[in-house]
Amino acid sequence: MGKLVYETHCKVCHGENAEGTLDTLADFPKYVYPPLAGDDSFNDGAGLHRIITAAEFIKYNMPFGVDYKNPILTDEEAYDVAAYINSLPRPEKKHKERDFPDKKLKPVSTPYGPWTDTFPALQHKYGPFQPIIAYYEQNHKIKKTK
Repeated sequence: MGKLVYETHCKVCHGENAEGTLDTLADFPKYVYPPLAGDDSFNDGAGLHRIITAAEFIKYNMPFGVDYKNPILTDEEAYDVAAYINSLPRPEKKHKERDFPDKKLKPVSTPYGPWTDTFPALQHKYGPFQPIIAYYEQNHKIKKTK
């Protein structure tokens, strides 16, 4: 479903393979629309590599020109396209294990460990997130939304 949403709403700006659109009139290489995959895209430690964060951004800001008061995509479409985009190749952030010194405060949708729970990496990346959220609330008294 995410690929279909991408092809329908995103590829016109971000490209067939999410490679972005370069400004051909610029004196130096720069993007008019940023790549969502590949070497020039955001790395796997970026906030947009977290599905919940990406879906919220996409829902209220995309496709280009959308008004946050009148989004075009449904919650499900935004989630699906965020999952699709984040399944594409991208640069790897070095030393991700140093992120979030207090692992209990790490967002539930952070797709890389270590975590203080035993949920699998794929669940941290793609969900379902509710069991993870419930775990932190029950075991650490921390209410997480992302």
